[in-house]
Amino acid sequence: MPPIESWSDVTGDVTSVHEGEAKVLPPSWYELVSVQTLEQGDFFASCQVVLPAFGCPFPQPAHGPVPVIDAVVKVYDVVVLSQSCDLEQGKITHALVCPYESIKHLPRIVERPTMNAKDIKNALKNIRDGKEHGFHLLNSCDLPPFGFEPQLVSFRTVFSVPVVYLTHLAQAQHPRLRLRSPYKEQLSQAFARFFMRVGLPQDIKID
Repeated sequence: MPPIESWSDVTGDVTSVHEGEAKVLPPSWYELVSVQTLEQGDFFASCQVVLPAFGCPFPQPAHGPVPVIDAVVKVYDVVVLSQSCDLEQGKITHALVCPYESIKHLPRIVERPTMNAKDIKNALKNIRDGKEHGFHLLNSCDLPPFGFEPQLVSFRTVFSVPVVYLTHLAQAQHPRLRLRSPYKEQLSQAFARFFMRVGLPQDIKID
């Protein structure tokens, strides 16, 4: 990927305006946790996802034992997208997660391998501004030992992972990262916006 002079103009400080005064939000988007409880915005490294093998048949027997099929295991760094209340109250047995990667892999993630530096910068700005609904930009992290540059979440790939498995990962991975508010809510909103889109067969014509 062609080098970018600075990411600061793409992922600059986020501020909110309240009662006419600009207030800087918490300096870090993240916090370190060492608990087994799960929340939306939790990060897990090396999460194993079991997928049916490509081309594997799916027999549907009328009766008898469930057939055994071939499967592959893929490993991703993921962030949890299921609602915290559902996780805390045990309302779901599987949690939705999406993979995230460094923005240096953006051309591959967005499937545009010939992007130049200007294309990459414009794409990141569009993602940051919510104009590319399939992706979400996360700020850099400076909490040791998890320092990393801005990360890109892809909503085009969503996995359902057993909550029990994530709980075991939480036991093994401590401390681990968790998105703070309001950044986790922003991630959830972007995820919902991606799936609530409605494509119309014909646009409204305005003369």
